[in-house]
Amino acid sequence: MKARNETAKRRAEMKEKLKNLIEVMREIKIKVKLKAGIEMEIKLKAEVQVKEKVELEVTIKVEVEVKLHAKVKIQIDVKVKIKLRLETVVETKRAVG
Repeated sequence: MKARNETAKRRAEMKEKLKNLIEVMREIKIKVKLKAGIEMEIKLKAEVQVKEKVELEVTIKVEVEVKLHAKVKIQIDVKVKIKLRLETVVETKRAVG
């Protein structure tokens, strides 16, 4: 019973760590300057859902803004599914005596 509680606790900790990592990644801005004097700004937005079986679904929205004579906005949605396998090591301690 104790081992199960430990596993559940570890899973919860993993979920929390993942959420924290994703918070950092939530919005990444990349500025790109091309040779022809075209400026590009790429924004990456990550939407994350952590499901019960520690399955991570990340939707990355890529917004490309090209500054030419006219403003062009391109939006690409990329869905990435990451499956994480949690391996748990259970240690048993025996009292000798």
